[in-house]
Amino acid sequence: MELTPAMRTDATPPEPQAAAPEPAYNPPPEPTPVYEAPPMPEPTSYAPVQPDAPLMSAQTEALASAALANLSGALSSTTKIENNSLEAIVREMLRPMLRDWMDRNLPTLVERLVEQEIERLARKRF
Repeated sequence: MELTPAMRTDATPPEPQAAAPEPAYNPPPEPTPVYEAPPMPEPTSYAPVQPDAPLMSAQTEALASAALANLSGALSSTTKIENNSLEAIVREMLRPMLRDWMDRNLPTLVERLVEQEIERLARKRF
């Protein structure tokens, strides 16, 4: 009986197999930096306001008054509105649009409705 190479004494022992390499260390990801707002500036000190002082400066008040007067003049010069309510102003602004729509659509609408009514009456008679 012959000895296999693993059983022979003169055979060199098999070399040990290299161990699997250890996985490389992967550190956890760095946290996303959080945006920090710049520090708020210190509030400036304002002069104390008198309780009866106007809310707007004289220049701002004059500009606002002029703009409102301009708007009021534009509305009154183009249309005579009985009262200055929002409803009356909107009604006067919509009047030309409604007139235009009626001029374009009312004749065909009335014609179609009259034809339908005539057909209905004609079917009822016979």
